[in-house]
Order: sequence, then C-alpha cells, then structure tokens
Amino acid sequence: MRVGLCQIDTRVGDLTGNTARILAAVRAARDAGAQLCVFPELVLPGVPPRDLLDDEDFVDAVVAATHGLAEKLATCPPVLVGTVVRVASTQAASRHACTGGRSVDGSSTPPGPREPGSFTRLRYGGPPLLHNALALLEAGKIAGYFGKRLLPGYDVFHEPRWFAPAPPSSPAHVDGVPIGPLLCEDLWSENYPDDPGLDLRQQGARLLVCASASPYRPAALSARLHHARRAQRAHPDVGPAAVVYVNAVGAQDELIFDGRSFVLDEDGRCISMLAAFEERVEVIDLKAAPEEVRLPPAPPREAELRAALVLGIRDFARKNRVHRVYVGLSGGIDSALVACLATEALGASAVTAVALPSRHTDPRSTEAARRLATNLGVSFEVTPIETLHAAAETALSPLLQRAPSTDTTLENVQARLRAMVLMAYVNRRGGMLLNSSNKTELALGYGTLYGDMAGTLCVIGDLTKLDVYSVARHFDDGRGLIPRFILERPPTAELREHQVDPFDYSRVAPAVESILQTRPRAGDEHEEEEQRLAQQVRLAEHKRWQTGIILKVSDRAIGTGRMIPVTRG
Repeated sequence: MRVGLCQIDTRVGDLTGNTARILAAVRAARDAGAQLCVFPELVLPGVPPRDLLDDEDFVDAVVAATHGLAEKLATCPPVLVGTVVRVASTQAASRHACTGGRSVDGSSTPPGPREPGSFTRLRYGGPPLLHNALALLEAGKIAGYFGKRLLPGYDVFHEPRWFAPAPPSSPAHVDGVPIGPLLCEDLWSENYPDDPGLDLRQQGARLLVCASASPYRPAALSARLHHARRAQRAHPDVGPAAVVYVNAVGAQDELIFDGRSFVLDEDGRCISMLAAFEERVEVIDLKAAPEEVRLPPAPPREAELRAALVLGIRDFARKNRVHRVYVGLSGGIDSALVACLATEALGASAVTAVALPSRHTDPRSTEAARRLATNLGVSFEVTPIETLHAAAETALSPLLQRAPSTDTTLENVQARLRAMVLMAYVNRRGGMLLNSSNKTELALGYGTLYGDMAGTLCVIGDLTKLDVYSVARHFDDGRGLIPRFILERPPTAELREHQVDPFDYSRVAPAVESILQTRPRAGDEHEEEEQRLAQQVRLAEHKRWQTGIILKVSDRAIGTGRMIPVTRG
C-alpha cells in the first residue's frame, strides 16, 4: 500500500481555509500515487478547538464541513481526516464515560448524526456530547468514524472536558488491507487498562494508522517512537503491524506542533520520517521494502528550541493577522534573543525595536541595542523616558516621602512607563508587543506587573535564564551578530544605580526549573535553598496569571498545563 502522510498546519475555526489545505494535500498525494491519505488529529476544526466545542453552531459547521469535504474528494483515494462526531445521545455519553469507552451492549458501530433537539446550544455541566474522531472519506461519502478511546487529562490536555471516550472499533479495509485507525493517546496506552492498538491487531489489523496532535517538548520524538514500537509488538502472540504516525505541525496559541511524522515497518524499523517544524506531504510505499531510514543525529537542543520558538511566533502572527511586532530592546540578553527570533520568524521589515533609556541606563546598553538592530536589519527607535520619569516622581512625591531604601515603587514606575510607551507604538501603528520575560524570572516574580511583563506573546517564557544564554549563543554562532557586551554583561534591569540581578543564575535557574517540573533535587545541601525558592515561586503566582501567552517548549510550562491556585493555605 502507498500511504500519503499529510503533515499540514491548520488554524482553529478556519473551516474554509482548513478544507482548502486538506484538498491541496490530498491532490498532491494522489498525484504521487497514494492509495490512502492520512491527516493529523482534529485537522479539520483545528487543534485544539477547546471550548469552541461547546457551541452548537461551531459543531454543526464542523459536521457540515466533514460531509462537504467528503463530496469534494469523490475522485480521490480514501482519506482519514481528524474531525469531531456527536455521541448518539446524552445517555450514551454518560454510559461511555462510566465504562471507560466501551459501549454497554458491546457495539462497535460509530455514533451517527444527532437527532433534532439532542444537543443544547451550550453545554454547562453534564457529560460531553462529542467524540474526537477520524472520519474515513471514500467515494464521496463518510464511510465510517473511528473515535478516540483514551482521553488525556494531564498537562495541557483536558480532553474529558469536551469529549466522551469512544467505543472500540473494528479495522477498516482499504485496498484489501485491514488498517487500525488510532488517535494520539490511543497509541500511548502503556498505563491504561485498555489497549486500542492491541484490540485492532487482535481483529486482524496489519497496519496501525495513528493521527496525532502531539506538541513539541524535549525528547518528544523518542517517546513517540517508543510507544509506536510497543503498540506494534505488545503481546507477540498477536500478529505484528506496521505503523503510520502522522503528527500535526504548526502553532496554536501556546502550543507548538513539530510534525516529524514517521512510518515503522513490521520489524519496528523507521522507514520514513518527515521534517520537523515544516509542512510536508510524502507518499510511502509500504510494499517496496524500503531501507531503514538513517536518522540524522539529534540536533543540538538549542537548535530545536530556536526552530520551535520561530514557528511559534510566525504562526501566532500569521493566524492572528499580525503584520508588525515591537520589542523593547534594552541591551540585555532576553530582549536581544526575542529580537533575533522575531526577525527570523517574520522578517526584518516586520520588527521594530525600541530603546527606552532612563537616567540609570548605561549608554553602552543603548549602543549595543542599536548595533544589534543594525545587524538584524530591523527598525530601531530611541524614546528616552526621563521626562516621564521626572513627572512621575513629582506627581507621586507625597506617596514616596520617607520611602525605605529597599522600596521598589520608583523602579516599578520606570518599568511601567516603558510599557506605556511601547503600547503607544502598538496603538498608534498597529501590531503586537512581544514580551521578553524568561521562565526563571517569571517563576521568581522578578518582573513588574504592567511593566516588563506586558506583551501579548511571551516568547521566551518557557526558557530558563541559562537556556536564554545558550540559545542566544547558538543564534550568534560566533558571527558577532549579538554584540559581546550583551552576551557577557551581568544581567541587570537598570532601574537604579549599579543594579545587577540578585541571583546566581547558574545555581538558581536549575533549582527553580526543578520546582516547576515537580522534580526536587536530591541532597540535604539543596533543602534550604529549595524551600526559599519555592516560597518565592508561590508568592509570585498571581503575577503569572497575568502574563501573556507563553510559548511552550518544556515538559511543563507556565500556562494551561500548570493550574496552581493563587489563593491557598
């Protein structure tokens, strides 16, 4: 069988645009001889649609788009496309939720279209009324649905909020080949009581086809390969199966999907792998006994982080129709890296860097910022804040009288004045402000609300301070693109004379990351510091609830995968 792996990037809610991209990919795969085309999970509505799924009109539109897509593909080979399907009834949804996805009567028939009145305008409470599903489109019709049985409810995944577990299904037959359709977590069944892949193999499936929307994080690819090989080999008394794994690519808000779709033959050899962070359509002939792919060495971690963040910026801007971004370029390492990433993602003509020197700014900071902007080819403007700073001191003088030496009010005022100026650029000229806070600072609360924490997209908010330096050095690559002054200076907010950051980042950054990842470091020598840093992390929780959208590139980022209450005992 010749299978078309359609690794494409769609946009949540853009059913017209998504349909067009799917059609183009199918036609390209058909022209290359594909007998079956496979797309990522939820590719038609876009992933993740989240609470859009509570809107009946949106679900109606997705159902109609699925049928319309089938009609448009009447002359094409069969297609497995990620979509949603309604549960037959509220009662059925409740039964499935209680039985782990197995229907009470043992039926494996996919649920059909809803009856009039069976779906309310918005679902407030009650069981989910939808299945996350693959639709098999063949000969102009929907030949069947295959629902997702295992619904993740950890990290950024909250699928039981919107979906009911689907009942088991039987293999489909395409060109005489029994295939077993799976959806993402169905392949990651190692710690579940049910094993959808094994069930399909026991029913004769010789090819497991997994449509996935697995976000990028460190070691994601090796984990996917592990689970794919386990699925095809578990219970050796059952016949083996080849695996086709098609992953989403592109970014949606904080999630970045890296693609890297692959094919394993029945012996577990990887015989094809698509590019990372790029849309690709490739046709693989499973009968041709191709050679095992000699996978290239894993790229440096810094290179992967760079590619992921560039894609995150590019897709966020493109999908939200943002044509210009602004960066407050201070002459520090964080804003320098954000400027570099934004320029690579959007092009120099779409980036404006703004320096906002105060009376405490080292002139070398502004000069280094200017040289970086020149090297990148981006617009550079200087707006001193001294006039605003002096006016604020005068206006706030009654409040600031007899302030202790440790008072940070005027420091925070300066940061907020800078944010005010940057947002004036956005309001006047249009576009979006990029935030330059890193993960270590966000965790410790070392930032000013409504000041340097302002910005729609928090580009490096999932990079530790040490990661920022390593990715910046990788970006510079010894070319002198980033001035040495920026790369080598002690970190400083420059909000008072002779200020430097009060942390030894080489020690603090890993410790804070271990707290966020809930992996405390071993050893009594760390205990006191861990407790002190954990308290700082806890006290800053309210700040993190007010940050922009943080691009996720770690196992556990600040955002939708880390829901810690602000108010707690």
